[in-house]
Amino acid sequence: MDRRTVLASLFALASCGRGAEAYGPKDIDARLADFDRQTAGLPEVADLPRTDPPPGLRDLSDLPIGTCFLPDKVSDSVFVDLTARHFSQLTPEWNFQLPAVMGEDGRYDWTWPDRIADFARAHGQRLHGTSLVWYALDDVPAFQRLDGQAAAFGRAFETHIQTIVKRYRAMTPSWDVVNEPVAEDGNGFRDSLWSRNLGPEDYMVRAFEAAAEADPGAILFVNDYNLELLPEKRVTFMRLVDRLRSRGCKVGGVGTQTHLHADTAPGLVTAALTDLASLGLPIHISEFDVKFGPAGRSPLTRAQKLSIQEALTAETAAAFLALPVAQRHAFTTWGVRDSDSNLNRPEYDGDGSDLPLLFDEGGQPKPAFWALADRLATAA
Repeated sequence: MDRRTVLASLFALASCGRGAEAYGPKDIDARLADFDRQTAGLPEVADLPRTDPPPGLRDLSDLPIGTCFLPDKVSDSVFVDLTARHFSQLTPEWNFQLPAVMGEDGRYDWTWPDRIADFARAHGQRLHGTSLVWYALDDVPAFQRLDGQAAAFGRAFETHIQTIVKRYRAMTPSWDVVNEPVAEDGNGFRDSLWSRNLGPEDYMVRAFEAAAEADPGAILFVNDYNLELLPEKRVTFMRLVDRLRSRGCKVGGVGTQTHLHADTAPGLVTAALTDLASLGLPIHISEFDVKFGPAGRSPLTRAQKLSIQEALTAETAAAFLALPVAQRHAFTTWGVRDSDSNLNRPEYDGDGSDLPLLFDEGGQPKPAFWALADRLATAA
């Protein structure tokens, strides 16, 4: 299917709304039957022995298997063991972000980023850097003082990007250069300090140019979320990638965060990855998890949640592994254990009871873990 056909079909889908259905506890069996029908025609997958300890995910495939990394967890032996055994790529959750490394006076503090790099080096892992520019993190005093001074602002913007990329380029072969640029509803781009000072699209161009100059060999990504759930947003995202490339930006890949939820309908992830693959670029499943919310607010039982998560993980893994090998950049989960997930923190309206990740709070693999492991083994 050519690019124009893909975009035209996406516009048609977008006009119908989100493309997702709402499910309740009474029709959970019907939904799981939908997943079963969807996968019935696919090749059989390996049925790995359910051993304890389970096989390391990183040992099952040459595909980089990633997780987001929390350096304050390095004293937690279970977290360290799981992270080292199962993951070959680490994405710093927070510690590479601009406000995390730059103080109010504009000076850098590399303490925590260096600890992440040291951990990765010690365990034979690579880093994926996120993010060089993010609309949500523009409250940086050193840049706010330059607001309205386009020339000085632009120089500081490029200098920061080149500083961090050069510092970690030996460990970080890929970066999210621009994170979440598309508006929530897919209608245009996010407003931010960056866009107001450098232009809604020009700030992205300058970010890519600075990153490419700092590390010509790095794979540079545009990363966003809800691309599976909101077809109109996917349209805008894909058109943005096309425009950036037409302007000479070295866009080397696209990241789809793949934050799914209890009502994600079968087939949405597969459709999104098929569309994104038409760009011809490597794809990163960059922040995979499945949100159910606090236990007291959901009518679903724990067993039903685990079944939904298993089905969505199986679909995501199957669709991703069906891509050409050259387009499979990495499969990254946004945390290791349920208790490590940002979704379980109070600032994200969590209470510790959500079940979004592959391992439970005790570090035991869940059905979703085996859904991914079986498919990795089959693809290998």
